[in-house]
Formats: sequence, structure tokens, C-alpha cells
Amino acid sequence: MNNPFNQVVDEYSNGREGYPIELYNLIQTYASFTAESSLLEIGGGTGLASKEIADFWNARLSILEPAPNLYKFSCNRFKDDKKIELHNCSFEDYNTTERYNGILSATAFHWLDKSVKYKKAHERLNTNGFLILYWNNYMMEDPTIQEIHKLYHPNGDYNLKLAIRNKIDTRRDEVAESGYFKLLGHHELTHPVVYDTNRYLNLLHSFSTSTDYGNDRMQVFYEHIADYLHSVGDQITIKMIANLEVAQKLSMID
Repeated sequence: MNNPFNQVVDEYSNGREGYPIELYNLIQTYASFTAESSLLEIGGGTGLASKEIADFWNARLSILEPAPNLYKFSCNRFKDDKKIELHNCSFEDYNTTERYNGILSATAFHWLDKSVKYKKAHERLNTNGFLILYWNNYMMEDPTIQEIHKLYHPNGDYNLKLAIRNKIDTRRDEVAESGYFKLLGHHELTHPVVYDTNRYLNLLHSFSTSTDYGNDRMQVFYEHIADYLHSVGDQITIKMIANLEVAQKLSMID
């Protein structure tokens, strides 16, 4: 599959927001990882969550990133960290006999093949190991955002709040109904993030939908957004919702 993020590495690195420390504190209440734990991250991207994971636990961390340019970016970012190992492959293609204390994936697990990912995650975890999935959802309730959405959807036929609610609920239910894991906890953490015009444009470029309408059309669209943001003070506030799904391996399937 052609990775939509491979050509927007800088935009992704500059535009995407990290995850709140409260999320990692919540994970720790379930998993109790230590510096001796062995962790696997699926879909490391530019290393945004990877850095947070490494800083929080200082555990041995293997990172999978299939997109060559994102992989190169992360290799450079973590070149001096001896406890981090990077692999330029997808989870589906990852061949290892190692079993991990935890498998984590930040805003990436939905890209994986549903027929493979839960079974393989189950196989690659130690007994009672944890599957930890989390996503950043960009809930754009600022009045400025409402005007921008008119540029996105001039017919007013898209409800962002409902779409995000459906995504969160679907991802939670998918874990619970996988047959391989017991869902221990579902959490939603909300916090505002202020973007200036340049960083907001980087964020938009980093979304997989940025290529849906062709480069020329999207460039005009981005110019319209920049003009609008310049007119309202070059600032926009985004309501971030981080949803966290913590699941534990079901032992009866071994």
C-alpha cells in the first residue's frame, strides 16, 4: 500500500501534536512497565510517540515504520539511543520470535489489516501482555474552524463531531470484540492546543486526506485557509481528544 505520509515528513513532524502525560500515567496504572520491559511500537512515524514512550519508561523499545522517509527521519532522531531499535517494515511483515511485555500504537493501528493485526499482536505478547492503542483526534470547535470547514464542505454535509465520535466508538468496540484481548479501560483525554497559521497548514498537509483532491486544488484550498487565518490574527485553537484503549492478552487462546 502506498503510504500517504511518506512525502510529508517535515509537515508531519512540525504539525502533529504529541500526547498528554496523563495518558502515559493512565497506561502505567494498568501495565506497570519498567526499564526492564520489552516494548514494541507499531507505526512509529517521525518518532513523536516513540520519544514519549522512551522518556516515560526507558524500556527496550522496538519501533516498526514501513514508510522509508519516516523511517530515515526516526533513525536520525534516535541514532544515539542504544535502547531503541528501528525496523523499516509493517507489522504484518515483521518477522520475529520475540515476545513483548507491551505492544503500543499511536494513531496508527487503524491502518493495519484487521484480519491479521489482533491475532499477530496476541502471538507477539507475553502471557498477560498488554495491547495499548491511542489516537489523537482533532476536534475543531473554535469559531474560526467553523469557517474553515465551510471551505472544506461548502454544502454543509459533514458533521466532524459525529464523525470523530463514531471513530472513537468503532475503535474501542473493535478491540473489545477482537476475540484476542480483554478491554480493560477506555479513556478520553481532552486538552486545547493553540496553532499558528504555519503550523496549522503543516497539520493539514500531514493528514492522509491532503491528496484526495489533487495537488493543484489542495494548494488553492490551503491558500484560502492561510488568507482567512491571517485575517483573524494568525491563531487557531484546536480541541484535542486523545482516546486510549488498554487491553490485555486473553490467555485461553494460547
